[in-house]
Amino acid sequence: MSTEVLVDGIYFTFPNADAVHIFDDSAQYNDVKGWGIKGCDIVLLKNDELWLIEVKDYTYPGASQPQDLVATLASKISGTLGMLHIWSRSENDGDAYEFARRCAKAKRIHAALHVEPKDGGRKEKQVQAVLMPLQGKINMVGKSMKLQGALVSSTFAPNDNAAWTSRRDPTKRAAHQDRSSPL
Repeated sequence: MSTEVLVDGIYFTFPNADAVHIFDDSAQYNDVKGWGIKGCDIVLLKNDELWLIEVKDYTYPGASQPQDLVATLASKISGTLGMLHIWSRSENDGDAYEFARRCAKAKRIHAALHVEPKDGGRKEKQVQAVLMPLQGKINMVGKSMKLQGALVSSTFAPNDNAAWTSRRDPTKRAAHQDRSSPL
């Protein structure tokens, strides 16, 4: 069984996922985000692994990668883990609290950045060259946070170690200014 979710104009398919949670959509997160707490876009629980996935799409007109992208990701990872920890110990009932309790049992935690860079119609190898520096920086974040893994993926240059596949929403295609080739 697979689960498919749409985040920021990208469909993510998670084969054999135990649970997939859109963190930003939870009422519990909305209660705290006004206090500066940031969370990753997708939280995936698969077997005994917890994946924290941040999604960034820089293919829209005027969009550009910020200089502090890696610091933003680190903040979102720590915010997500912190809130999951608190919710897992809450006496409240509900899907988000039960999901957090299940996440607390994960034996391995991975962080991921799924990014759609402007590629100007470049081929996969050239897109991977854009992603490689990010992978190195994300690895440093993962190591410093003592995570079991950290990876960068993209729809055009997928990462074989990712626990998902992705495709862009074709209805949003006209709004992007990155590629001349069809997806």
